[in-house]
Amino acid sequence: MPTGFIDKLPGGIAVVHLPAEQQWGDVDLDSPAKGCGHTTEGTSLPSYGSGQANAPTFTVGPEKVWQHRALGKVCGTVAEPYRRH
Repeated sequence: MPTGFIDKLPGGIAVVHLPAEQQWGDVDLDSPAKGCGHTTEGTSLPSYGSGQANAPTFTVGPEKVWQHRALGKVCGTVAEPYRRH
């Protein structure tokens, strides 16, 4: 599995590196394969809080993709306060 920051997605889509100030712990790459992709989709780039503390791995916009977390690193999520469960 690739780790770190990537430059392009399949199809040649460029990835803009916008790293969060803190990269969280490492994923255990020796464990059986599994995954959970954390992305945010939108028309603009959210702030994700101070130092982008709440940033996902990728933000996918209509014309750009930003990478905030290195592949092989864990990340958190932000609750959506407007969503009612």
